[in-house]
Amino acid sequence: MFDLFGKSHTMAIASAFAGSSDPWRFNELKGALEISQTTLSTRLDDLLEENLITRRAYDEMPPRVEYEATAKLNAAEPVIQDLVAWWRGDW
Repeated sequence: MFDLFGKSHTMAIASAFAGSSDPWRFNELKGALEISQTTLSTRLDDLLEENLITRRAYDEMPPRVEYEATAKLNAAEPVIQDLVAWWRGDW
């Protein structure tokens, strides 16, 4: 867990998912978190591999892909929010 969340931007991405009940699109996350495309793509793959988010691709033009938190990530939401608050000094 520490290896995953210790990677740059992973905690910010997880926090965005944990704090939202709506799915996120790639460019929405990129803009909201100001993360490079390469880093965001890599971190989303990491979160997918750990079953913390799901990816849903729609057969549309232009292509649409949405990412959503899994129950596993939602269960960790209080911990993630507390860690983010601690890091920012909001405690």
